[in-house]
Amino acid sequence: MNGDAGYRMPQGAKAGEGTPRVAYRHIRRNLTRSLTGRPEAARTQVPACPGWTVHDAVAHLVDSCRLAERNLAGPPPHHVAEGLPALLAEWNRSGARVDRGLRETAGSSAGSVLVMDAYTHEVDVRHALGLPVPVAHPAFPIAFELAVDGFRAAVTMRGCPALRLETKDGAWHVGDGAPYAIVFGTGHDLYRSLVGRRTVQQIRELAWTADPEAWLPAFGWGLFRPPLAPVE
Repeated sequence: MNGDAGYRMPQGAKAGEGTPRVAYRHIRRNLTRSLTGRPEAARTQVPACPGWTVHDAVAHLVDSCRLAERNLAGPPPHHVAEGLPALLAEWNRSGARVDRGLRETAGSSAGSVLVMDAYTHEVDVRHALGLPVPVAHPAFPIAFELAVDGFRAAVTMRGCPALRLETKDGAWHVGDGAPYAIVFGTGHDLYRSLVGRRTVQQIRELAWTADPEAWLPAFGWGLFRPPLAPVE
């Protein structure tokens, strides 16, 4: 396990830079910059998404963006993917309309699920290509809070004892009642554990103050399941 996408805004961030609109634009710019001029990257396998290449991951991001565009700004124009450059161009075209739609949408949480999905896959692609994970990323707090909410619901539904998640930047209570245990980790390691990118053994290797067995089933929630073998 490596990296620490810190649970904080980038140093010197201005008010409003933690909104889903700005965070989503940041993800698009990051991946566009990382993939432009690298046609060979399209065929690279993405271990965190079995069966997917980088091209497949970006195609998924484009499809999700176009769905958000339809919901926020009206039907998108017809588009046929013709390789990674075309996908990136379409993502940025569609994303510009999504940005405007999010700016005009009431409620600061609008677009949060889109951000969580895109941020998760940005990190997937970065790992696949051997690129570093940003130490501070405006999408991380949004994605982390949603992941904790999903895990919290799983802990409650499964009747697990209450648990406290801790990083050097904050703490989150999940479950009913006083926490029975604490799990410590970097923001990056906890996030990747919560979104199905760490094996059960890797989750066990986080710093727990009690035997983690009671909480391990809750790490499978929604569409997320711990992989059988390490993917990063």
